[in-house]
Amino acid sequence: MRMRCHAFDGPASAIGRGIGRARRSLFYSAALLGLVAASDAAADDRDKCRDEEGKAAIIACSRVIESGKLRGHVLAVQYVNRGVAYHTTGDLDRAIKDYTASIQNDPAYTLALYNRALAYTVVRETDRAIQDYGQVLKLDPNDRNALTNRCGLYADIGENELAVKDCSQAIKVNPEGVDAFLFRAFAHYNKGKYDSAEFDSAIKDYSEAIRINPGTAAAFFARAVIRVTVKNAYNEALQDFSEAIRLDPTQSTYWNGRCAVRAILGQLNEALADCNESMRLKPEKPDLDEVFDSRGFTYLKLGNLDDSLADYDEALRLNPKRADSLYGRGLAKLKKGDVAGGNADIEAAKAIQPEIVKKFALYGVK
Repeated sequence: MRMRCHAFDGPASAIGRGIGRARRSLFYSAALLGLVAASDAAADDRDKCRDEEGKAAIIACSRVIESGKLRGHVLAVQYVNRGVAYHTTGDLDRAIKDYTASIQNDPAYTLALYNRALAYTVVRETDRAIQDYGQVLKLDPNDRNALTNRCGLYADIGENELAVKDCSQAIKVNPEGVDAFLFRAFAHYNKGKYDSAEFDSAIKDYSEAIRINPGTAAAFFARAVIRVTVKNAYNEALQDFSEAIRLDPTQSTYWNGRCAVRAILGQLNEALADCNESMRLKPEKPDLDEVFDSRGFTYLKLGNLDDSLADYDEALRLNPKRADSLYGRGLAKLKKGDVAGGNADIEAAKAIQPEIVKKFALYGVK
């Protein structure tokens, strides 16, 4: 079985596929609303522009902006306020236009740059988001939120050294920042394919995130994935998967992870129940092949060969190059007496992943 360490919900997905998507809430702080005291002119509309939400804010902000009475930073604030109203109602194109107008009126307005970076992140314009965070950091090199968010984006696109640098600086500024530890851990995880010591650094960062906030389900899940796929520490991984599920039972990936590790440990009926719950939670997700693979493996160890073959067939329909499913299906075919078909699947799996035989031996299957 193969499990992926997903990026966190944010700019893209957490260990994930995401960021993890904006790595932090839209509400950077109360300042995101561009709160400034209203001047005497158009005070009522400016108060509404500042304090209202949604359509009411948009109408009030538009009257203030279109009055033509404001200039510079004060006008920039109104554009940010309206941009936030558009942003929170999901109209990101208009939000970006307003943030851009704000920046044109005050190029040093970090709030507008930060908000536009968040919006660019949501619409997957990662390069532009990174540029905006860079502008924020030119103005304030220790802005921990910009450092953390840019770190997450760098990790998402594989710029892991830059990600580690940004998150390390964010942690220096704020040693209790959970997100910075999560994103740095993900960057270390990505680097693990080149240096296995990086996995130890990832576990350390996930553990620190858990220390700071024991309710961080994604950290338990990500640490469990490394413990299964890299460390072969199955009992510790089972504990982590169980805690992740306790904290957030809605995540199909958590249930699938526990299914896989329970199957490895021989807790087969419990594994099957976990896989079925995972399947129930994400019947149409693009990574459903992972669940079919885990359940196929569970059925293989249970000796339910027809069910195992059916699940492996479905996993391979969704992902024809999945080495684990090819190898598992090959074993099931051999047990069913299909020597030619079984050997063909096994050889195909070994061509994709040469260490597959050793891996399955660790799982208790030969």
